[in-house]
Amino acid sequence: DMAEQLIDMALSLAPAYNDIQAACLLTRGTIAFDRRQWPGAVDHLRRAVALWEKEGNQRMIALSLRNLGPAFHAQGLYDEATGCYERALAIFEEVPDPVNRAVTQMNRGIVHSLQGAPEQALLLYAKAEPVFRQVEDTLRLAMLHTNQAIEYRTLGELSAAEFACVQAVQAWEALGNLRSTINALDILGLIYQSQGRQKETEDTFRDGLAR
Repeated sequence: DMAEQLIDMALSLAPAYNDIQAACLLTRGTIAFDRRQWPGAVDHLRRAVALWEKEGNQRMIALSLRNLGPAFHAQGLYDEATGCYERALAIFEEVPDPVNRAVTQMNRGIVHSLQGAPEQALLLYAKAEPVFRQVEDTLRLAMLHTNQAIEYRTLGELSAAEFACVQAVQAWEALGNLRSTINALDILGLIYQSQGRQKETEDTFRDGLAR
């Protein structure tokens, strides 16, 4: 709420500056996304893209598109999300911006996953992972390992799924993110269940429930 109040102040103070207006819209779109207000997020982020285009700021166009994609795919609009990611990836290659390119690759991989293409998702995760390791982005690595665990389990590659998921649990615990730790534990329990490991399955689900 405080962020939104500050954005309103900034918008009123600098109505003639496209870059400030665009930055405010980008932030407002992110707030709407965090509140799961998908149509509002799309509206704000589309307007941000249009203003950055007027300014000719390629990196910020791509950054806004990278944030716009998840607002589309949260609504099941996968083609629209893919269009955002593909355009953002092309710009991040030119700028260059390897970290945001890696984030976009991970997001694009999630769309592949949602469309039932785990192999393509894993290929994109594999491209993103070394970048996150290089810059020590623990948060993004935790997200990546969680996503890898899901895809490997879908493919029946249970040893790889377990390895990725254990890394995800450890990373989320280190970050102090309880909700995501529980989510990863739930996935790990399902992996153990698929392997017929009854005791580990029950222990893991009990751990998640207790938390």
